[in-house]
Amino acid sequence: MKLAIMQPYLFPYVGYFQLLNEVDKFVFYDDVNFRKQGWINRNSIVTSNGSFVFTVPLEQISSFTLINETFIDLKKYPFWKKKFFKTIEQAYSSAPFYKDVIVILKNVFDVQKKMTISEMAKHSIVEVANYLNCETIIQDSSTIYKNSHLSSQDRVLDICLKEKAKVYINPIGGMDLYNVQVFQERDLKLKFLESI
Repeated sequence: MKLAIMQPYLFPYVGYFQLLNEVDKFVFYDDVNFRKQGWINRNSIVTSNGSFVFTVPLEQISSFTLINETFIDLKKYPFWKKKFFKTIEQAYSSAPFYKDVIVILKNVFDVQKKMTISEMAKHSIVEVANYLNCETIIQDSSTIYKNSHLSSQDRVLDICLKEKAKVYINPIGGMDLYNVQVFQERDLKLKFLESI
């Protein structure tokens, strides 16, 4: 089995979906610390005025809180959502596939109750994966592995071994994070995927 593990990002870059499509099972690394100024609750779109970065408002942002424990700010969210969809409509209403994409956006950003950014980000990824007919099995790290006491490489190895994976695939940007020899000692092949 080929396995990949990544933090859930809000509508991530194309390489994320290449990785998702490359493996048999994909694990959302949702029980690690939230990164301020990262791409978990942020992204950008292109408008006629250039790049527009949007950021989903969160409650009490902290690098000491786990992604799956970081909540969307429901007081600020309705105003933010209205402004976001107005920007999308102005920038893309005449674009090809607008009707398909706006349905995905509305599904993801339809927040009716207290929700974590992890849930929203995962929802964005699953919606796009379904649209692309990607059939990879998806699992949350927080619900099954119970290994948050381990360091980053050891956690990845533990998940791979629990899943009986033979190949672990990571984006090429993470080459410095892992020791190939350590993976080989555990009968695991470590591969890196370069996105197009």
